[in-house]
Amino acid sequence: MPPKIEKFDINNISTRDRIFLAFTLTVALGYGFYEFEYKKTKEKEKRLALEISNVNAPLELMQKSLQDVSVRDPEGRIKQLEANIDKLHDDIKEMKASLHGKSLDVLNGLQASANKTGVIVKNIDIKEKDIKRGDLNIKELSLILILNSDYKSLRNFMASLKDFPLAVGVKSVETKRDEEISPLVETRLFLKLFLL
Repeated sequence: MPPKIEKFDINNISTRDRIFLAFTLTVALGYGFYEFEYKKTKEKEKRLALEISNVNAPLELMQKSLQDVSVRDPEGRIKQLEANIDKLHDDIKEMKASLHGKSLDVLNGLQASANKTGVIVKNIDIKEKDIKRGDLNIKELSLILILNSDYKSLRNFMASLKDFPLAVGVKSVETKRDEEISPLVETRLFLKLFLL
């Protein structure tokens, strides 16, 4: 007859078996945590540290080179900054000079430019508005011009606005073809000019 195997009863185990079972469970949990949590976290930390060092190295080199450039030749940098400031002053004077004029001069200039490029000015609607910016009193002119022309003349007129002596801003251009004036097109041009 085969030997009789005793059934294991969890309620009636000895203290030695309980300690052994608790130790085995603790080791199993610790090993699982080590394998599946701790190792993976350490690998991620190593990868992140490597990526951070790869990013920081070029940044440190660039920062060092910028510090070297700024410290290397302070007299040259001062001269360069003074030249830039002088250029800005010249640009400001040029801009102020381009803003001088009168409304009538503007209209005459636009009419002359239109005549030169072959554009017929049908109507001009003007609105003036005074603006105070710091110590400058600026006059803002809003012009709506109704023009008749062909496409080439219109393009030349628009190009001539770029060379206009005053500061001109084109707000909108609307072109429509009308059978009554064909082959010409009717254009509605909205300009903003600024005068001192």
